[in-house]
Amino acid sequence: MLFSKKMSCSRCGKEIGENETIAIVANVNELNGIGHMRKFAEGHTVVCTKCFNAVKTD
Repeated sequence: MLFSKKMSCSRCGKEIGENETIAIVANVNELNGIGHMRKFAEGHTVVCTKCFNAVKTD
């Protein structure tokens, strides 16, 4: 793991596993030059796969 800080889902609070697929909610204009997604994700809404699928169908 690159950073010691654990990431958690912004919706349910579940800790995100190292090999889990996540969705990061961000504005397109914030994506210029992003190379370190983990650090970028710290300032944005991050959801686990289960919550992403629930939001998609809501």
